[in-house]
Amino acid sequence: MNIYSETEQRSAGIATNFNTGWMHGDIKGAFLSDTDATNVTGTELLTNGEFTSNVSGWSDGSGSGSSFSWSSDGGGSILFDGGAAYANAYQAITTVVGNDYTVISEEWVSGGGGNTSAYIGAGNTPPSGGTSNFYASASTVDQSMPIQFTFTATSTTTYITIGSGWSNVRIGRISMRAGVYDRSVSNKGLQVFGTITKTPVATGAELAAYSGFPGNGATKTNYLEQPYNANLDFGTTFCFMGWIKVNASTGVDQHFFDLTNSAGDNRINIYYNHSGTYFHGAFGNGSSSTITTPINFGQWYFLVMTTDSSAAKSYLNGSLVHQAGGAFNHTHNADNYLTLGTRFQQYSGTSYGLDGSMTLIRLSKSIPSAGQIKKIYEDEKFLFQENAACTLYGSSDAVTALAYDEVTERLHVGTSSGRSEFQGLRRINNTTTAVTTAISAYDSFVVEQ
Repeated sequence: MNIYSETEQRSAGIATNFNTGWMHGDIKGAFLSDTDATNVTGTELLTNGEFTSNVSGWSDGSGSGSSFSWSSDGGGSILFDGGAAYANAYQAITTVVGNDYTVISEEWVSGGGGNTSAYIGAGNTPPSGGTSNFYASASTVDQSMPIQFTFTATSTTTYITIGSGWSNVRIGRISMRAGVYDRSVSNKGLQVFGTITKTPVATGAELAAYSGFPGNGATKTNYLEQPYNANLDFGTTFCFMGWIKVNASTGVDQHFFDLTNSAGDNRINIYYNHSGTYFHGAFGNGSSSTITTPINFGQWYFLVMTTDSSAAKSYLNGSLVHQAGGAFNHTHNADNYLTLGTRFQQYSGTSYGLDGSMTLIRLSKSIPSAGQIKKIYEDEKFLFQENAACTLYGSSDAVTALAYDEVTERLHVGTSSGRSEFQGLRRINNTTTAVTTAISAYDSFVVEQ
């Protein structure tokens, strides 16, 4: 379910297992919004996904007259000849039903032209004769863009397929790891490296916090990452929103958001500054903002950092606390990585990760007004109270009826599991009787069918 506030230019995605918080304007990413508090470990699940010297481990599901083979081009790649039919290569991967996975193919090129494309997909049956039964997939004709998707496993065996319906298409690398959804319209998820700890944001609360990142200059082990994503070409406007909790000062800077390439060019970096300040945002081209407002360790804070062609601003718990001049113009290079929890993965050195927790991370190419930021904070702070519920009640995401009570300002949402009553983004009540047709609500009087 998506709820909208057109006048405030924001929306929120709510289901039985996640709540995105408010997403503002031209949203480009909404991460860490799940309610499952189970720790997640990410290891590489595909065999021979870099094709360094051969294509062993990959089975053939190509159609008649099509095939794949190994190529030495690009330091090793898998070459598809799909001129006659779709050329498919696949692997059977053991998966856990209900767990999330992100598959990314970072490198592909084509000797053809026009609308030449490549694709990757996940299904419960292997491809055969050039056909595939994907329940999740992605494709692109843009050879500078990785192909990627995140899916929830529905079987203990998932068949990961790569291929093309064109000739002379090469894929140089593909990876599959435990994943974290991007719940925005961009739908570009993160991959998990190491083990990420997940716990409720408060005792009995539904929303999960992400932690366990390596701190105090430790070697990078536990973090979340995404390769180049053209949606993160922010140009002259950038907005970061998220909830952050710092446990203690570790004597070094604690990085939790980094968007840059291996050379550190035009970097967007947000971190806790150990030298007496709380947060610092560096936005490239000399634009930055530093918060000096004292904070309490072990306490959640709503952080918003924005920058455009004229100013950088920082908001803490809905209030503007710092503003500085400086022109921002971000060019997202093709080797840029988005990293959450530590400094960017490509950097040579130690992690300086967050000793603390984070949740509800959102990135936008639109900047909300001060009033909108205050409203978002006031709505979301209730999700961090003890026993706070924030999802649709029950097991069904299929909404059968909606009603808004203009007097109480509460939203009533019906599903086959019952009726969920929301005040802002928090579910304050629910029933357990299925709603099949309609709901009417006025001044706390509710009729449903």
